[in-house]
Amino acid sequence: MRPFRWHRADLLVLPKSFPYGGMESLPTIFVTPTLVVGDGSQASVVAHELCHSVFGNDVSCATWSDFWLNEGFTVWLERRVVRRVRGEGAAALSAASGLAALKESVRSFGEEHPFTRLVPLLPAGADPDDAFSKVPYEKGYCFIKYLEGLVDGEKGEKEKKKGNDDGESESEFARWVSERYVSPRVGLSATTEDFKAAFLSSFGDRGFASEIDWEAWLYSPGMPPVEVAAPSELGGAAEALARKWSEAADDEKLKGPPADAAASDVAGWPAQQVTFFLEALAELRAEVGKPLPASSAAALGELYGVEGGPKANADDDDKDDDATAGAGVVGGCEVLVEYLCLALAAGHPPAVPAAAALLQKVGRMKYTRPLFRALAAADAGAAREAFASARAGLHPICAKMVASDLGLAEEH
Repeated sequence: MRPFRWHRADLLVLPKSFPYGGMESLPTIFVTPTLVVGDGSQASVVAHELCHSVFGNDVSCATWSDFWLNEGFTVWLERRVVRRVRGEGAAALSAASGLAALKESVRSFGEEHPFTRLVPLLPAGADPDDAFSKVPYEKGYCFIKYLEGLVDGEKGEKEKKKGNDDGESESEFARWVSERYVSPRVGLSATTEDFKAAFLSSFGDRGFASEIDWEAWLYSPGMPPVEVAAPSELGGAAEALARKWSEAADDEKLKGPPADAAASDVAGWPAQQVTFFLEALAELRAEVGKPLPASSAAALGELYGVEGGPKANADDDDKDDDATAGAGVVGGCEVLVEYLCLALAAGHPPAVPAAAALLQKVGRMKYTRPLFRALAAADAGAAREAFASARAGLHPICAKMVASDLGLAEEH
């Protein structure tokens, strides 16, 4: 891929009200304090923002409906970086987690909602924030991986297995992206139709070109028409553990945690794998239409250490200290929020005050929106009270979106 055009990149940690994981304005990258967790588990967010030096700075989307060109390509490049730095397993786990997040976004909007299209329908005067979700990121990534698979075919898979994935010498698709898509457009913007035309001008005479259903990929709502996620050993272990907990919850004798559940189940797991386990468990419970039993949520939190330390849950003098958010949990808020959403759905009583307290400490929409929604489903009064207390400290974009999620009137 193209060389990094800046001599250095500085990270500036903003106050807790910053509503995003990161925002690049190179050579500076603005980040949320929730990235500072001490275990490196959030480093991929920094990689993502660095990759925006190409997709976002060198060439950018022409309209908000073309936003997937920025984010889908950036996720694709980010995972190439993750593969180089942390290995194929970490990259595959990231893709599997991204697919789970995409399914949740589609489920939240509804499978036929126009905002689940890769190129969404934005009515005149619409606020692009209303359409913001994982769709442009993860559905965009899926489409790009699909095209990469068609172009590189077996050669690409062989080179990936050998570890020869530097993005230039082995991958025809990566070379095309750099030389034929990005380079001619540096300093310019691109539409979805520009991308399609560029791709077909290079590969339109290949046999696979006729296989691409552009209409389904770009303009049909719902999940991608083709599954592209590669098997993940780390993800497979997490999914197996999730099935174990879900099956125990439905077992007439147990109706709770697995009889042999132990802290060793997740010993040595990276934060991303723990997060994926919780995501997979939530998805399994959504499929059967029943939450976990409260006893399962309580046991899971205690056994696996994901329920949060005292600072994460306490309503004390430190509640406005950014550094305490998610304290005591590997992976910080990334894991803690996923667990609290699961525990709230399960009706685990301590989850209500824990979620309300955490929501006073964080302003990142990735965490505030799902946690407020989960809290509202469990205890609408507690959610409204928590929002009233936290609102003044939230970014206006975040406050607006949460108010909409909770069905509250927007303040002007």
